Amino acid sequence: MKKITYKQLVEEIISNFEAPISLLEVIGDNSRLINGLPITYLLRYISKNDDNNEEKIDEYFVKHINNTLLKIEKDDRVFILEQDSSDNVLNFDIG
Repeated sequence: MKKITYKQLVEEIISNFEAPISLLEVIGDNSRLINGLPITYLLRYISKNDDNNEEKIDEYFVKHINNTLLKIEKDDRVFILEQDSSDNVLNFDIG
């Protein structure tokens, strides 16, 4: 796994994925699956759960499992991103 900043994570996702994306989030013994995310909503969701401020440089650990799967670790959270099919795009605001 390589260590990257949030800005590098954004570039990594934009360079390697197209919307829609499925997201599996694992925190401890709990998990959540969201299918059909646009890239901007995905990035917003990942950053929303961080206590992120502009001056802090967040560190993520990423590993490409294959060309359609990316594993991201941040503190006690693990995200698995998977390329989704175009008929699964959701239109909602995670808010």
